[in-house]
Amino acid sequence: MRPVESFRLEPGETKTLTVTFDIPTNVTPGSHYGLVLFTAQNDQGDQDVALSASVGPIVLIEVDGELQSDLQLVEASAARDSDNNPATPSNLGSFFSGGPLSVVLRLQNNGNTFLQPSGTFQVKNFFGKTVKQYEVNSPENTASDRAYVLPDQIRRFENDLDDRLYFGRYTIEGTLSYVGGPGDDFIIVNKSFWVIPYWLIAAIVGVILLVIAIPKLIRRYNQRIINKARQR
Repeated sequence: MRPVESFRLEPGETKTLTVTFDIPTNVTPGSHYGLVLFTAQNDQGDQDVALSASVGPIVLIEVDGELQSDLQLVEASAARDSDNNPATPSNLGSFFSGGPLSVVLRLQNNGNTFLQPSGTFQVKNFFGKTVKQYEVNSPENTASDRAYVLPDQIRRFENDLDDRLYFGRYTIEGTLSYVGGPGDDFIIVNKSFWVIPYWLIAAIVGVILLVIAIPKLIRRYNQRIINKARQR
């Protein structure tokens, strides 16, 4: 990257900069990424101690050559957000007692070029009816705005499900296509999970116990009546 001279920003001022990169002749083909970092400096000398923050955009550069696109599905699962905190990851699993629920896809880029996955997914109930349909990786945005999976990296995509009462067995079905490299390819996803509320489990256990206990209680009652009749 060619050097960028220092500059001054007044309060509320915005400045547009052009940053130039010179690609070395021996650089490997494919995708490269980095960060252009701007750091605020204290212009008061050493008299005052100032805290400064750094900020900068991520730069994505593609070098012509032999490009290889290879996207692998690492994990597809339902997840539950137990603390309703977007800063903490949801708990993955295949059995849940309730929501809020989401669908998580983890994708690994084993190629040497940036890849943009997208696709339409459905969540179907035990009878095959679609209860939720959604799009992965913001298909409403233009292709340039969609998130990339960087080379040698794993990226997590999470989509929230409706805040409804889920019960029974559900299946996540969909096809991911990804753009990048010499051509496009597809990943087929099929994953099931169960939602059974604790109160329902307790009710089923209670019914089973009653089914077992009632005949015994009836037999004891009948035996007591018979014993009393014999004593007379």
